[in-house]
Amino acid sequence: MEGFYIERDDLRQTYVVAKNETYKFVKGKRFLVYIALMAVIFCLVTLLPYALGDNPGETKGEVITNYLMFVDGLALIAAALFASITLVSEYEERTALILFTRPIKKTAIFIGKFVACFALEAAMVIVYYLLTVGMSFALVGDVSSNIPQSLGVAMTYLFAASGIAVLISALLKKSGVATVMTFLILLVIIPLISQVMQSVGGIDTWFIIDSNHMLHCIPDYVETVNNSFGDIISEMGVDFVKYVPPGRSALVGITWGVVSCVAAWGAFLKKEF
Repeated sequence: MEGFYIERDDLRQTYVVAKNETYKFVKGKRFLVYIALMAVIFCLVTLLPYALGDNPGETKGEVITNYLMFVDGLALIAAALFASITLVSEYEERTALILFTRPIKKTAIFIGKFVACFALEAAMVIVYYLLTVGMSFALVGDVSSNIPQSLGVAMTYLFAASGIAVLISALLKKSGVATVMTFLILLVIIPLISQVMQSVGGIDTWFIIDSNHMLHCIPDYVETVNNSFGDIISEMGVDFVKYVPPGRSALVGITWGVVSCVAAWGAFLKKEF
C-alpha cells in the first residue's frame, strides 16, 4: 500500500487536483441544482411569511429558527451531491485510466479531491449562514451571539458527512448509487440507529453525529422552539429541544470525519479497475 508521505511535488499535485476538481464541480449541473435549491429555500423563508401577512421573525431567536432550520438539510445534500461522486466518478467515466498512469500518488489525488469537495460544500453553507445573519440584522437589528459556534458545528458535521460520502464513493462504482446510498445512510440509517439505541436500549447516543446539533447549540433557537411548544412541554415535564454543548458536537463530528476519511483513503489505495 502506498504510504502517506507528502513531498513538495505532492503538495503541488494535490493543489492541481483540488483546483481541477473544484472547476469540474462548479461547471457541473449538480452545483447549479444546489445553488437553485438554496436560493429557493431562502426566498421561501423570506417571502412566504409576508404573503401570509406575517414576517420571518420578530426576535433574533425566531429569525434563527426560521432560517437555520433548513441548514442541516443543506449540509447533508451538499455532501451527497459532491463528496459522494468525487472518487467514484473517476472509475465510472474511466478518467482514472489516464490519471493513474501519470506520475502522481493516489494519496495526492485523494487529498486534492476531498479538499475540493469539502471546501466547496463549506463555502455554500457559509454563504447561507451569512444570508441568515444579514436577514437577522435587517429584521430585528441584532443576531444571536452563538452563530459562530453553530457554524463551527456545521463545519464539523459537514466534515463527517463528507468523510462518510467519500468512503461510499471509494467503495462503489456508480455515482448515482453512491449519491443515493449517502442520502440513505445520513438521512435514514444513522438517525434510525440512534433512535433505536435511545428508545430501546436507553443509551445516550451523544457519540453519533446528528445534524440537529448545529441548531441545538444556539440557546436562542432552543428557547424559541420550547416556547412554541409550551403546552406540550408543561404536560411532558421536559423540554422539547435540549441544548447541546458545541464543543462535544464538534469533537464527535471531527472523530467521525477522520475515521471515515482514513477508511476511504485505504479503500481508494486498494481499488483497481
